[in-house]
Amino acid sequence: MACRYIALIADPRRGDQPPDAAVTATLARLGLRTRFAVGRTTVHLSSDTPARSIEGAGVLIGHLFARSPSSADARTALGHCSSSAAVRKRILAECWGDYLLIQATADGEGVSLLRDPSGGIPAVYSLKDGSGFITSDVSLATALGLCNREVDWEFVAHCLAFPTHKARRTALAGISELPAGCTLSVLRGHARVEPAWNPWDFVAAAARHEDPAAAASGIRNAVTSAVHAWAETDRSVLLELSGGLDSSIVAAALKGTEADITLCTLKTPVPGTDERQYARQVADHLGLPLSVEDLGFDTADIHSASPESAAAPRMGVLQQAVGSVMASAAERHGVESHLSGAGGDTVFCYLSSAAPATDALRTKGTAAWASAVRDLAVLHRCTLWKAGRLSLKKLATRPPPLLRPDHTFVNPSRVASDPERHPWFDVPANALPGDRERVAGLAGAQIFRDIAPRGCRHMRMPLMSQPVVEAALRTPTWMWIAGGRNRAVARDAFADVLPAGILARQSKGTFAGYLGALHQRHRHLIRRLLLTGMLQDRQMLDADAVSRYLAHEAPPKDRGYLRILSLCMIENWLRLNARSP
Repeated sequence: MACRYIALIADPRRGDQPPDAAVTATLARLGLRTRFAVGRTTVHLSSDTPARSIEGAGVLIGHLFARSPSSADARTALGHCSSSAAVRKRILAECWGDYLLIQATADGEGVSLLRDPSGGIPAVYSLKDGSGFITSDVSLATALGLCNREVDWEFVAHCLAFPTHKARRTALAGISELPAGCTLSVLRGHARVEPAWNPWDFVAAAARHEDPAAAASGIRNAVTSAVHAWAETDRSVLLELSGGLDSSIVAAALKGTEADITLCTLKTPVPGTDERQYARQVADHLGLPLSVEDLGFDTADIHSASPESAAAPRMGVLQQAVGSVMASAAERHGVESHLSGAGGDTVFCYLSSAAPATDALRTKGTAAWASAVRDLAVLHRCTLWKAGRLSLKKLATRPPPLLRPDHTFVNPSRVASDPERHPWFDVPANALPGDRERVAGLAGAQIFRDIAPRGCRHMRMPLMSQPVVEAALRTPTWMWIAGGRNRAVARDAFADVLPAGILARQSKGTFAGYLGALHQRHRHLIRRLLLTGMLQDRQMLDADAVSRYLAHEAPPKDRGYLRILSLCMIENWLRLNARSP
């Protein structure tokens, strides 16, 4: 089952407070019956949330795995570390998982909380003068009367311009998110957030692979270990198999596990989305049956909003529909968890720019640059001249912003023009252009954690696990386009266990056609939703542009409908959480 917890953080300056009977009763009603004490912080969890006390080192919520047999004792020896900082350092170096580590300071007066680098355990918090909470589900805090669901309109203005970016701020006033790989320290009424894990450490020259074979071996080992760890933990899994490379790699990595595996793919009424022929190649190759689920138009709800546990508008109409179908399939097949290839494009360095060739020139010289230019030209089906010119242009021009705002269909004077600072956006002075792009992509990929709820079951994303991300970052960008193939190192890593049709496939189906048809079917409903809603009341929309776009009877020829549906997601969340101004 999905992790549910809340940790109540007390300010020692206020003295010992007797337990509140009403709070205790509410915790029991919410099913949070397991309790740990960490200094002056009390941790309350559901009985099915994995957690354990680490002697002398605090409480760990979630799952922790050893990286290798040689570090298998790391999990049991943590209590022998010399300090809380040493515990965190050892976990990050020798272990991985989906976890939140809660530790008291040496004097018991403060607390530190480390969220794992993959962001596998939700962690939103609110603190005032050193007291407050951190939780997996903001609705637990509202039920306990610890916060109100008051909209932060400045965040809404940010979300409209940068809908896929997340750092610390949420859409609820006074509620923040602890970023993945960061530590929140609370002591003597003060709180600070600092990165404990940094992706830039793994793209540095000293960490970088020189040999493509070694890079592929590192990817294979990391992915296989992560997939096996989750499969053996959950024992029965439903793999959401699209037929694309990433989910196919996860499927291939399942070979050798003793878990019960269900493969599941989707079909829609719209051409171009049907991936069954590719999913069946993988299923046949593994000798496993394939369940095909219908994602019809009636499954999607234009008025769908993120679940009550969400502190920001993240789940749109597609995620709601897919989540509903997959959750039903998991219930029918009786599995414990979902497994996904989510984040693979980003982790496996699927860049669309000329940056890999620029990186090769800066680090390996003209021969490597020429080879990378040839690969770029094949990959993007352009001339050598164009590929070379674009790579040299990147070398000669000032680096662009890591993120650019999207002001389509919104009032630019009412929305943000600069993104919120992310801990990973402190770019080293000598950073390579391709590394800038993929680290920014990794920060954005954290949103996959928010948009894939599966009801009461865990969603495992092994390609976003810490060892896989680190192995991928150590692999230079130009290796990922070798032979004119995207994600080339991942293809090479699993070449012997994937069907030839999957290995050779450079593209994949999308849900664009499905969403375009959904947009057309519900244009009038969407128009009413947006032009009579809270975004319009706040003059955040370009109402004329929205109205013109929705007036077209013919199917849209651009991707503007994706932006329109994104605006619907934000509007729906606001109607659920805000009062009209």
